[in-house]
This record gives sequence, structure tokens and C-alpha cells, in this order.
Amino acid sequence: VVPAGTYPLTLGEISISQDITITGAGADSTMVTAGGSSRIFNISGGVARVSDLTLANGLAGTNNGGAVTLNGATLWLINTVVSTNTAYYGGGVYVDTNAQLYISRTQFISNTATASGVNLHGGGAVYVNASSSAVHSFESNFIDNYAHYRGGAIFVLSGSITLTNSHILNNLSDYYGGGVYVWGNPGGVYHQVGGSIEGNHAKSLTTSNFGGGGIYNFRGSVTLDNVLLKNNHADYDGGAINSRQLLNIKNSTFSGNSAGRDGGAIYSNDGAATVEYSTFTGNVADSDLNGVGDAGGVWDNNPTGSTTIRYSLIAGNIDGSGGTSPDVYGSDFIGNSYNLIGDATGSTGFTFTPSGSDMNFSTLGISNIAEVIDTVLRDDGGGTETIALMPGSPAIDAIPGCSLVLDQRGEMRPVDYDLDSVANCDIGAFERQVDETWTAVLNAGDTRTFGATLTTISDNNVGGNVPGNVTITRTNQPPGGGVPETGEMPFYVTITPDTDSGLDVDLTLCYTDWEVAQGGSVVEAGLQLFRYTGAGGVWSPVGADVVDTVNNCVTKYNVTQLSSWTLGNLAPTAVSLESMSGGLHETAVSYLVALAAFLLGGFTLLLLRRRQMAMATQKHHGKMN
Repeated sequence: VVPAGTYPLTLGEISISQDITITGAGADSTMVTAGGSSRIFNISGGVARVSDLTLANGLAGTNNGGAVTLNGATLWLINTVVSTNTAYYGGGVYVDTNAQLYISRTQFISNTATASGVNLHGGGAVYVNASSSAVHSFESNFIDNYAHYRGGAIFVLSGSITLTNSHILNNLSDYYGGGVYVWGNPGGVYHQVGGSIEGNHAKSLTTSNFGGGGIYNFRGSVTLDNVLLKNNHADYDGGAINSRQLLNIKNSTFSGNSAGRDGGAIYSNDGAATVEYSTFTGNVADSDLNGVGDAGGVWDNNPTGSTTIRYSLIAGNIDGSGGTSPDVYGSDFIGNSYNLIGDATGSTGFTFTPSGSDMNFSTLGISNIAEVIDTVLRDDGGGTETIALMPGSPAIDAIPGCSLVLDQRGEMRPVDYDLDSVANCDIGAFERQVDETWTAVLNAGDTRTFGATLTTISDNNVGGNVPGNVTITRTNQPPGGGVPETGEMPFYVTITPDTDSGLDVDLTLCYTDWEVAQGGSVVEAGLQLFRYTGAGGVWSPVGADVVDTVNNCVTKYNVTQLSSWTLGNLAPTAVSLESMSGGLHETAVSYLVALAAFLLGGFTLLLLRRRQMAMATQKHHGKMN
């Protein structure tokens, strides 16, 4: 056990060749520093367990592994920070032959690999050198690391690295792979489940073909499951990924990535690529606006393989200089697998309805992407932000049969959202639930948008109570079950705060054109809010202060009490209230009995329903954007 304090190395690196456990008082309390004069650990045998400390300022010079070099041994890094270390390869840790590195809740921050030149490597944080070696990362972060040449955070020459719920954030390389570089000499493997690859940058200091802001895959194998790739940039090709070998992506979201040339999200130039149940939106090709570059979404030109796209949504991407291929470009796609493509100009391989199963905005008559997806990345539950499907989106229930049981958030697939008794999967990484629920804390003066519920609450805090912990459930079913009556929108929001009286909040409920259309005779400009009071089963008109028919939102200021809400021109009828209680009205007698029961006990049923929904969704606690 190493007590709190800073421990400078004055006699050079520490050599370890047998089992050892080193435990500090916490990474913010115990620091081992080499002072920029030597490496910290040289581990050549046994099992070393290092936890709860910081390894800083190691320097290997022209050798490898600034903090640690690992050869023929196993190292566990637990609750540890590896920071500001420098080496030729592997600024943080160099994983050599017959070595195993296990990383748990550990941070690699601001480490540097100095190698620079043709055919040289990098790996600012971690370098994996041999087919006999492997790295396993669990709930760990690689942040602000730098490689002069390849792999700002991670370089895999051979062997494998597996990340689980880990994050590659804001790393930089001067040429290839701002976050990760996979060489494949032979068979380098990178596999990530959960977590994110975000804000990484692959520069291009010469005019050669470099790129891969998040990942550059050269002759290796890359697999991503349930991963968010966000705001990565390549000066050249492949804002998020530049792949020249095996690439497999499932249940993942690409948003805000950009490339100076082709493939704002993915540039697939060789080998086989497969993308399934994934969402691409808001990615940009030709971001330098020089007129060279296509496909903000996916660019494909595979002389030795094809890019297969299945069950994926690629729409709302940008070709920077006003080019004609914003979403996909290339001649080697394999589609006809229930994809929703915004604009397929410049591509072949997709087969659109009615001839095939793929869809595009043109054949669907869609001009506004806001009717398809919420274009803003939000915390809709799960480990990363996602792009939600809007109610009524053509991507909902579009895939007959389904091979997945969960979406990117961990929500159930498939779901019978349209209540036709047939459960089909949704296109993309997000499965719209009948009940979309989210919880956040609303303190004095806060404004929160509650994810896929499309509900925003602003606290005015003018001497009133504060809502506190708020759970919101949005559904297309009345609170007690059943279906909306004719003339009513399939739109119900139940808001359950800690405090539900004496409030002063502004409430905004946003809707889709589909929900208005389902209401039949509903006039959009005349929409207002109705609140279910519970007393006698009455929906009370609250009115509207702002009806924004451009952005499809209705706002009411200075709301004093929350509960269940709907939108419409007229309050739901007594018949629809009876259907909410779950009763049937096949005869006049049964209707009167059910209505009487509701009037006596409906409010209790609603409270029980709200309590059940809140209990069933506790895993969704979090703060919204």
C-alpha cells in the first residue's frame, strides 16, 4: 500500500518480474512520477496489479512505453490515471510479446508517441505489438493523447484490443487515425462494445491520402457494437472511420463527423464492410468547401469487397460545397435490406420501393427530416447519446422480423409501436418504445428537454416550489390503455415531479405532423394543452401561449401543476376517458358500469399507472441536454 503523496523516481525505472500488488490512496492522492527522466515500470514477468494511483511524466526517449513496457507478463490497471508520459511507440503503455493488459476504470490522459516518418507507428496511449498479446478495457477513457504519426490514442500492430463501455475522446494524430490505428500485421483486431469515439482528429500534414478521424483500419479487423461516433474529423478521408479491410458496425450512431474530402462518417476503400441497425445524420463531406468530396454519410469504393448496408438510416448528411451526394456515394453497395436513405444520388446497390425494400425521401414524399428523426443528439437513456425516431417516422416498425433484441440504448426490440398487434423492428440504432420515459432533476431556474419525450420544462422560480426529480413518459396510448378516439391525437405525456403544486414552470410539448394527421379533424393552428385533473375524470383546458407550427411545438407559460397532458382542439370525450380506464363499452350497461367505476376510482388508477411507469424506468436517471 502506497500512502497519499508524490513519489519521484530518482534511480530510474522500476523493474518487476514476479507477482506484485501496488495500491495507492486514490489517483488524486498518490502519484508516482518519473520527472521526465525515465520510464516508470518495466514488467517482464508475473502478474502486476496497480490500482488507485497516478503514473505520470515517464519518458522512454527512443524506446517504447513511457509509463510501462509489458513483456511476457500481465498487468492490471484499476482506478488509475496514466498521464503525460512520452515514448517512441506507446506513450502510456507498450504491450509486447505474450503480454496481457487489463484496464478497469482507468484514465489515459495527455500521453504522447513521438515516432514520425514513413512506415512508422505511434499509439499515444497504448501500443499493442504482438499477435500473442491482448488488451481489455472496461469503463475506461483515453483522452487528449497524441501521436506524431499514427493512432492518437491506440495503435494495434498485431494482437487485439477490446473495449467495453469505454471512451476515445479528443485524441490527435498528425496523419492517420486520430483516435485508433489498426495495422493488421497480421490480424490486428479492434472490438468496441458500448461507449463512444468522440472529438478525435486526424490531420494531414502532407497531400498524401491520410484520414480516419476516429479510426483508421489498414488490413485489420474493426467491430463496433452500440457505439456513438460523434464530432470526429479527418482533414482528408473518413471523418469517423477510414477502412481498408474488415469493418463490422451494428447498433451504432454517427453524428457530427466531418472529412475534408470523402466520407464524412465512413470512407470504405478496400475489404468488406457491413453496417447494420445504425443511424447516420449530420455528418459532412468536403468540410473544407473546396468542391472535392462526396458522401457526408458513407463513401464506398471497394475493389476487393463491397459495403453491405442493412436496416440502417442514412439521412440529413451534408456534401459541403453543395454537391449532389450528401448521404451515400459509390458503386459497390449491397442494399435492398430495409434501409432508409435520405438521398441516394451517386450510389448504386440500393433497391427502393416498390421494387425493393429500401426507402428514400423522394419515394416517400418526405421534405422535412424532422418528421423522421430528432436531428439533435440527446441522452435518451443508455450509455451514450442517440438520435431518436419521431412519432410516425417511416422508420418505425419497418423491418418485418428482427435479429436483435435490444437497440443501442438497451431498450427492447422489436416493439409494436403502431399497436397493430405485429411487433416489427425500427430502422436504425433507435427502437421507438410505446412508452418513452426519461427522468431528470429540475432545479430552480433550470431548463430541461427530456429526450425522446420531446418535452421541455423551464423553471421560473418566482417564489414557487421547484419540481425536483421529474419523470416524463410519452406514449401514443391513453394513460389507462386502449387507443385514442376519432378526432384525438395519439399524444399523451405524463409528468411526475417530486413536487406537483405551487409550481411556476413553462411547459413545451412538441408533436409531429403524423400525430396531427392521426387526429383527423385536428386544426394545427388551434392546438392547446389539456391537463388531466383526476377529479371526475376530466381533461381541463389549459390553453396555449405559443403555437409554433413551424417547429411543431406548443408552449404554456406559468404552469402551476403537472400530471397527464394531451394536445388537441377539444378535450377528450367521456367515451375516450372510459376507454382510458381499460374498460369496454360494448353495451350501454357495460359502458355505464365502467364509467361509474372510472369516476370513482379512475384517479387512483392513474396514480398507480404513473407510479408503475416511474418504477419501471429508474434505470433512465440522468441529466438532459
